[in-house]
Amino acid sequence: MDLSAIDLTYGYSVLANNGRMVGQPVIGEREEDERELEPITILRIEDAKGEVLFDANEQRAEQQVVPAEHAYLVTSILSDPSSQCVTFGCGGISVPGRVAAVKTGTSEPFDPRGPGGGKIGETWAFGYTPDYSVGVWAGNSDNAPIVNIYSTSISFRVMRDTLQATYHGGASGAFARPDNIEERRVCGGGGSCRNEVFVKGSTPANAPPASSNAQAEPTAAPEPRITAAAAPPPSPIASVTGPTTAAAGTVSIQGWAWSNAMQYYRLEYGSGSSPLNWSALGQWSTPVQGGTLGVLPTSGWPPGTYSVRVVVQDQNQGEIISAAHTVLVP
Repeated sequence: MDLSAIDLTYGYSVLANNGRMVGQPVIGEREEDERELEPITILRIEDAKGEVLFDANEQRAEQQVVPAEHAYLVTSILSDPSSQCVTFGCGGISVPGRVAAVKTGTSEPFDPRGPGGGKIGETWAFGYTPDYSVGVWAGNSDNAPIVNIYSTSISFRVMRDTLQATYHGGASGAFARPDNIEERRVCGGGGSCRNEVFVKGSTPANAPPASSNAQAEPTAAPEPRITAAAAPPPSPIASVTGPTTAAAGTVSIQGWAWSNAMQYYRLEYGSGSSPLNWSALGQWSTPVQGGTLGVLPTSGWPPGTYSVRVVVQDQNQGEIISAAHTVLVP
């Protein structure tokens, strides 16, 4: 069965709402396995005399169709900047200044064995924040292949700009974490460790068997990434300490991102004259005390001076923004 762009966008809005579908009851008959709610496309209808014939506020309904914790796990994956780095490069599909979950995709034409086989038939991109869900489809209505168009070059950019425009420069929040979600430290046999989110009381889906060299640490609390001995500071701190000159290719940005009620921190960079147009390099939930905040990908950048800053999102105090740190790209 084909799915339309509005169907998919509506589906991603369920994830944005932690599993709640919000809309209006389906009008007319529906199949037993079809959804009970539809997205609201008409808000209000009045006749020539001003009499209200339809008001969406009187029709609004909601239904929990996915457990909140399961929806949050998907959102955690789609909004994880470190995961996006693997395929798209750090910040490649980020929405600057926003905490957003993003999914892009491409497909081959309907006739994979025909003349269009192996060519791109369409691209799409979906993105959502706790406030909005935006979907973009790009392709030919006759299913003809498209040329020099990719999900990251067309669909994603339109989705990103549309999502940004809906805020009109205003602030956006973080995704609400359900109470039964916890972080655990997971380590592999090679010694690499990372924090992952799980439903409380569940067994990690990627937990290795007992005979494996890898293991999952039993602790339920996230461990700070500390690369230099340091006692926790007495108050929230956001600071970039170095370096001042970038090496060829990439450079590790050092500093602090810590608070007792930290939800996440975001690393941003900017160039040009003040005021700077800040772009996100990535976002992480593990506190950093005198260690590596993230990586600045300088390969191919024009020589010049760039600014880097870290933004700590504190549950009680909101955004705590560091002073801009200058990095020279030779």
